Amino acid sequence: MENSYAAVASEKGDSQLLEILGERAAYEPEAILAVIAEIERRNIAAPDLEQIKQETLQALELREKQVNPNPTAPTSFTDKLKDFWTLFVPQRHYFVTPILINTNILIFVLLALAGMHVLSPEGEDLVNAGANFGPYTLTGEPWRLFTSTFFAHWHHTPAREHVCAG
Repeated sequence: MENSYAAVASEKGDSQLLEILGERAAYEPEAILAVIAEIERRNIAAPDLEQIKQETLQALELREKQVNPNPTAPTSFTDKLKDFWTLFVPQRHYFVTPILINTNILIFVLLALAGMHVLSPEGEDLVNAGANFGPYTLTGEPWRLFTSTFFAHWHHTPAREHVCAG
């Protein structure tokens, strides 16, 4: 954006540049900085040019803070860890996803603690835990369609493919 302002400023005459500088409140700070750079490049004498430049830079910085109040990313390990944990906390516009993530993790941990092998579980163990197995689902256990969604982390294990094929 600043390049386009610089290109426009370079096409203006000396008096037009000084006029824009005098009416700087009506222009974007980036445009004023481009005008100031052009005035400095042409060595045009302008009253209080350095003060105007500093005020414009401050206005630009203030606007940047209003648009992006927290521009810095977490820097310490503790800040990064806190930022990571917010993934698991439901928030106003991010409510269902953390609940699903937490439920998947909880079920994974519970099944692992119950003795199910986490890398290659037996098909029978998955079925007993509620995996979707066609004959059971079609003969009165439709809840398996819901519970099987929490076995996503075992999607491509040989045992899961055996269950799906059966």
